[in-house]
Amino acid sequence: MATLLAPAIFVITVALSLIRPRFGRFRVQPWSAAVFGTSLVVMTGILPVSEMATALSFIALPILTIASLMVITIIADRRGFFRYLAWKIAKSAGGSGRRLFTYLFFSGTVVGTFFTNDAAVLIFTPLVYQLVEEIDDGSWTIENKIPYYFAVLYVANLVGGFVISNPINIMVSSWFNIGFLTYASWMMLPAIVSMVATYASLLFIFRRAIP
Repeated sequence: MATLLAPAIFVITVALSLIRPRFGRFRVQPWSAAVFGTSLVVMTGILPVSEMATALSFIALPILTIASLMVITIIADRRGFFRYLAWKIAKSAGGSGRRLFTYLFFSGTVVGTFFTNDAAVLIFTPLVYQLVEEIDDGSWTIENKIPYYFAVLYVANLVGGFVISNPINIMVSSWFNIGFLTYASWMMLPAIVSMVATYASLLFIFRRAIP
């Protein structure tokens, strides 16, 4: 019975999180769909309460860390930190499209490293889009703008030198009891190599498109 119920609950949970139906004034959100699915799994006996308690004790601190980083990120965004950073980058580029590309790429990696990769994508991407639209003098084509979007897009897959750089890093380090400095000592070099290799590759691919 459990072999049939588990996939069915999984499908229902995913469907609710994607469709997000409305029941009266309440609209289903991904988090509420997850709570509903978890409740069904526990109530049907597929997941014993003891195992759920063990799982919650394991993910409690990582979730608290992720939530704290999200709050810090939201506060920084509301205070205009990221917009200020974007415009400082544009002014520092001094009219050079290649310098602007370089500054955006590496500042995105810094933001992603210290504010998680989600912050780099969800907050920095719209700012870069707005920045590019505002500095466009009317002569830019869409091909001229795409390199800057890619400069931010690829950052999400690069940052990983710190435990806080990615929610998955937090989970892994917690599971294996890896300290912040130990994790960084192993992962900083691969992260730096990935950043440099990606930057060089993107610069080569878009060398004729960058205005």
